[in-house]
Amino acid sequence: PPKKLDPKDFRILERKGEQLAKRSGDVNGIDFLIDGCEDCHIIILDHVAQIFIDYCKRCTIVIGAVASSAFIRNCENCRIKVICGQLRTRECVDCDLLVQVPGQPIIESSKGMRFGPVLTAYPDCEKHLEEAGLRKRFETDSARCQWTKIYDFSPSNPPGGHHWSALSRAEAREVAVVLAQPDEVPLLLPRDPFLEGEEEEAGGEVKAKCMEDAAGSSAPSVSIEEASSCSLADGG
Repeated sequence: PPKKLDPKDFRILERKGEQLAKRSGDVNGIDFLIDGCEDCHIIILDHVAQIFIDYCKRCTIVIGAVASSAFIRNCENCRIKVICGQLRTRECVDCDLLVQVPGQPIIESSKGMRFGPVLTAYPDCEKHLEEAGLRKRFETDSARCQWTKIYDFSPSNPPGGHHWSALSRAEAREVAVVLAQPDEVPLLLPRDPFLEGEEEEAGGEVKAKCMEDAAGSSAPSVSIEEASSCSLADGG
């Protein structure tokens, strides 16, 4: 009989100051939850049905291919990289997101959100895009990632404006360095260009620059081998 799934293997709860990882095949298309984490570096390099990231503070989070929705709620000062079928944030503050999503990312009751595109991805990402059914979605005419045209579901809440902005290429590179994984390759999927006016991105050049910057970064990427694997044994 197939192995019975343990719900504890598909959630990371209330961790502080840790480096945590899920490898290819660890999640394998199941829903995943990250909740209540602070000052953590979390990487999930697998395909996921949908993901919930709730009440996290000052975390860096890298998510592979999410077949349906990525929900990011009540998070503060996080940096997140995700490829998903839909992106929704609610009641988030001062987060940087690198996203690849068909159409427009959606925010609600959030402020200080900064968005950029996913330029490079970990080596198994292409396989996970296929397994999640995202590759076909991105091939349709309406699937361009409109990361410069965020849909604000609550334009007057919170009051005062400045709910979101689009990262410049230099700013997106800075965020990408923090979230980069070893041996990343260019991600060539349809998306909005940078507002500076680039019509086409030199993916290899971006990758090389990101890796060059990462070598001297004060916050280098953490490989999946260096991060601890979440399991029942460590309370994941």
